Amino acid sequence: MKKLKIIAFLLIMPCVLFAGPVTISGSLSNCDIKNISITVEKTFIAEDQVLEELKVKNNAFSHTFDLDRNRIVKLTSEDFTISLYVEPGDDLHINFDPNNENPVKFDGKAAHNNEVYSLFKSNFKDHYDLNIMKDKIMTTSFDPFEIEAYDNRRDQKKFIKEHPAYASTSKQFQSFLDHTLRYQYYNQLLAYPIVRGNSNKDPKVVALPRIIVDEVEGLVASNNDAIISEAYRNFLLYYSTYFTSKNNNYQKYTDYSVSLMHKTEYTNGNLIEEAQFYMIAKFTYDICENAGSGLVSKNYSQLKKNTKYQHYADAISAKCGDAMKSPTKAEPVKVKTKTKERDGGIDFAFKNLEGNMVNINDYRGKIIYIDFWASWCGPCRVQFPYSHKLQEKFTDKQKKDIVFLYLSIDASEERWKSSVKSFKLTGEQGISPGNWSSEAVKKFGVSSIPRYMIIGKDGKILDPNAPRPGAPGLYEKLVELL
Repeated sequence: MKKLKIIAFLLIMPCVLFAGPVTISGSLSNCDIKNISITVEKTFIAEDQVLEELKVKNNAFSHTFDLDRNRIVKLTSEDFTISLYVEPGDDLHINFDPNNENPVKFDGKAAHNNEVYSLFKSNFKDHYDLNIMKDKIMTTSFDPFEIEAYDNRRDQKKFIKEHPAYASTSKQFQSFLDHTLRYQYYNQLLAYPIVRGNSNKDPKVVALPRIIVDEVEGLVASNNDAIISEAYRNFLLYYSTYFTSKNNNYQKYTDYSVSLMHKTEYTNGNLIEEAQFYMIAKFTYDICENAGSGLVSKNYSQLKKNTKYQHYADAISAKCGDAMKSPTKAEPVKVKTKTKERDGGIDFAFKNLEGNMVNINDYRGKIIYIDFWASWCGPCRVQFPYSHKLQEKFTDKQKKDIVFLYLSIDASEERWKSSVKSFKLTGEQGISPGNWSSEAVKKFGVSSIPRYMIIGKDGKILDPNAPRPGAPGLYEKLVELL
């Protein structure tokens, strides 16, 4: 009888993916691409190092590498960025032709997974855009916001169920999509009070309805299988932030160190395995430059001891090394409030190459095209040649009425200045240092880079998610605004 029980247990255990080699190859048509970079998403809190820079030969490329588990892999060139879902043992071939209505097609073992994944991302891009979500939170009451989130999840489920290739996808991929849909819905609900609370001067965060909290508390919060899903990681962020706030009687924090301490305590007490280490790293990474060095060092030591998730400790060391060396702050570091708008325009200042502070309002009367970037951002660098070509299209007269502003979020001014020089960037240059803790990130709600924005002559934002420099129609759009 005991043997039968053991066999039954094994039968219901999920399939486990072991480490193994992956081969990604491609054929390119009707384009002149010379280099392609491969990046494996693993660190999550910081830009991952490029795994390999491939030289395209005879319009083809191929690379084999080892993968520890299923992950999202990005291919980046001067013409595209393609996100792929890849499992150990996969062999995936990509056919890219920008002249086709569907420029990317897949062949090989992982073709069905990526066919569904690519179309899913394209069809529901707006559903997962953090900036669109935050805008809706600020303009919609909770009930209609929740209804829309629920309807979005229903539409996504319907798409998956009806896609002809879904039945041929792997069990791990189906689980990945299931995690994405489930956690995205609750991520949005938990984000609602936090986003609203961060934007007003009320001393407290407004609590969610009890029925929603009960549902969320019934979820499996620590889910190693789901960590590769961005929706799950966003859920973890708002989950930990909301319940830390709940434990603090919904009082807002006015001190970064106390905020980090309480979030760390909640994370250690309520999350396990990678979810725990990811959130400790995420909270520490985001505010280490404003929190006490003792607490930052303590969190770093906890991450350092776990060799399985060493990449989180490495990311903290790279960004927060100086913060850990500095003396512990005697005075509380108050949480900074957002910059105010002045005369209907945006009141935001940055440092230029000469070391002077410049306010965006100084450009009032001109169209501003902002490029948010950093020296460590590969996709940002891909767009620089297109930005240069875009600027060349404007006449000298037109250039008097438009500003191309490259706004870096680099932590190091030296690295920023060196990158401006090496990439031969033209236009206005500025820095708002701090990486993801940058004031520019907070002010403009930047959740990923590159990010582009258009500000009108009156100083108000016209397009918070403007087309990239290489996008068709951008030049015409800017000319119309002049």
